[in-house]
Amino acid sequence: MHFDDDLLFKADMNGQPTGEGRITPEAVEGRRLELDLEPEKLTWRRIQRAIAATDGSAPDRAAVTADIRSALRHVGERDVRGTLAREAEKLAREAGIEVRAHEILRELEDEDKAGSSGRDKFRPRERTYGDGIIDIVRAYDGSLKWLAVIGNTPRIVTEFEGRVPWRRSALPWPLVPDAGSVEAALRTGAGPPFAELTEFVARRVLLPEPRERWAQVLAGWVLGSYFLSEFNYFPLLLLEGPPERGKTRLGKAVLWPAFRGYYTPSPTEAAIFRDRAYHGVTLMLDVEDLPRTLDRSAIGDLVLASFERDCVVRRCTRSDAPPPDQMQSFAAYGPTILVTNRPIRDESPLASRCIRMVLPEAGQARVPNAAKPEDAASLRTSALAWAARLQAGGSQLPHPEIPLAGRARDLATPVVRVLAAVAPEVVEEVVRLFEDLEADRRGEAADHSWEARVALGLSEAKDLVDSGRLYVEDLARVVNEGVEESDRLTAQQVGVARKALGLRGGRGGKRGKAYVVWPGDDQVEALRERYTPPHKSSGSSGSTAARTDTQRPGLRIPGEDRQNVQQIPSLEGPHESWMAEDAEDAEGYSGGSEGRRPRLAGRTVRSGIGRPTTLCPSCGGGMPVGSQVCNTCAFLRCQARTGGGKGS
Repeated sequence: MHFDDDLLFKADMNGQPTGEGRITPEAVEGRRLELDLEPEKLTWRRIQRAIAATDGSAPDRAAVTADIRSALRHVGERDVRGTLAREAEKLAREAGIEVRAHEILRELEDEDKAGSSGRDKFRPRERTYGDGIIDIVRAYDGSLKWLAVIGNTPRIVTEFEGRVPWRRSALPWPLVPDAGSVEAALRTGAGPPFAELTEFVARRVLLPEPRERWAQVLAGWVLGSYFLSEFNYFPLLLLEGPPERGKTRLGKAVLWPAFRGYYTPSPTEAAIFRDRAYHGVTLMLDVEDLPRTLDRSAIGDLVLASFERDCVVRRCTRSDAPPPDQMQSFAAYGPTILVTNRPIRDESPLASRCIRMVLPEAGQARVPNAAKPEDAASLRTSALAWAARLQAGGSQLPHPEIPLAGRARDLATPVVRVLAAVAPEVVEEVVRLFEDLEADRRGEAADHSWEARVALGLSEAKDLVDSGRLYVEDLARVVNEGVEESDRLTAQQVGVARKALGLRGGRGGKRGKAYVVWPGDDQVEALRERYTPPHKSSGSSGSTAARTDTQRPGLRIPGEDRQNVQQIPSLEGPHESWMAEDAEDAEGYSGGSEGRRPRLAGRTVRSGIGRPTTLCPSCGGGMPVGSQVCNTCAFLRCQARTGGGKGS
């Protein structure tokens, strides 16, 4: 067999030739169509590309040998296969790579003799991530390849440890990065797309205050999805609130740049369990009533287990098989986004595993269409290349000090570690946001939870301890001091809370009164710290959102996007940029683009479209004039009345 000289060119993984004999991308596409008609020529081209993309190092030799063997496996005629193998050996020698054609041919012959059992050695891997595999990428001809760690270098290879990728139609996630783009990003050493991710998320929907910090948290969450093995826990992202707040829109903006983002509006247990176990997908579940879905289906087990590394969910998949083969374990750990119109209960185990967001009402603000997978292609490529370089080099994300404890620390750690690597200047403010979220959660727990009220009452009832006993009636009197009669706890309720706190009790004295065995001052102090809301980090009202726009820099949104979106509120200030004042207020402030000031609750403003809008006295959000409360507050109050998601 003879190969024309014009076919013997070197090309990088992007399909653009290097060295001598350069051709245009159009010529590459035309030649691909020609080679598709002649399988041996297409095989030869794959061999050339594998050799051209190396530098002659030992890991490259192993990768090239595997690529050549994989390419020749598709050639059925023995003499053609032998000619191609010998030509590949010569070409590799010219490139300084030692490839032995006879060894490759012998391995292929052994496979042929072994029949189906031999070919089974090269079946697709059951699990398409981990153990040296970073991701799957798409080559110029549509074939799939591994992005894997070989030596200490990220490499794009056809075969890894005797396994090939799944076929494209079997992969559930829609966005498979382009191999050429990933190779180019690896070669140029581009940094993480943190700023681009932040703007991408911020443009898609009106985020709650402080908008800039929330956008940075979401960008850190996206980048963290590429480093799951570095974390013991990875927080779920819970988007809840009334309909038409942009929850699904925001979920997709976060999902598509993340690692293998996969969205389904109608989840089925069998598919979701296997997609998470085999591929480690970032999963987005969009359901109307999340609490009901989790309570009545096995998906709830998967969602809860997705928070912690190495968690598995066991299911009976073969009831007719022998007992040892009936059960199967599915890996559950992975990034998860939950979208729901119905809030979850505060006592739900899911509540402490989530970063919870309730999106504000957007009013007349116009937002762009929901993000599509292709909109995030460049972000996905950049994030993957950056993560691949760090993982291949053995680098770890920083371990900054995080002044949080317990589950709050577990939730914040992945995001804060990523931000410490990509944008250390924002870490302090993001940590403050997590502190404020924890303060709100503890404050609500202290207001509504029996356990919290009893735990805080213990430290105040220290002087009432008699011979190591604190009588329940005395403790109840302390707990109920200054509380309205309708909210007071009975002695029985205090006893229930005592058991929930893990404290011993008993009955004694002349009348056999119930008492709490005093656990010691140290344990009482630990309980007090556990349930006392931490001091909020900033703002006159104790809220991060109370800071003025002059206290935090805004995000830059490119002019073109600013015109196209028209108009999500600018991230440079709370809301003044999109609600212009018609006249000076009582203090002489006339609004405008300069001299912005924090919004004052109760002040009436006009949006320039439709009826006037007043500011909610509870949260500062916008609501129509004449209403008693804005939609956000109505939603939160509804949660409190129903016992679900109090104040979430």
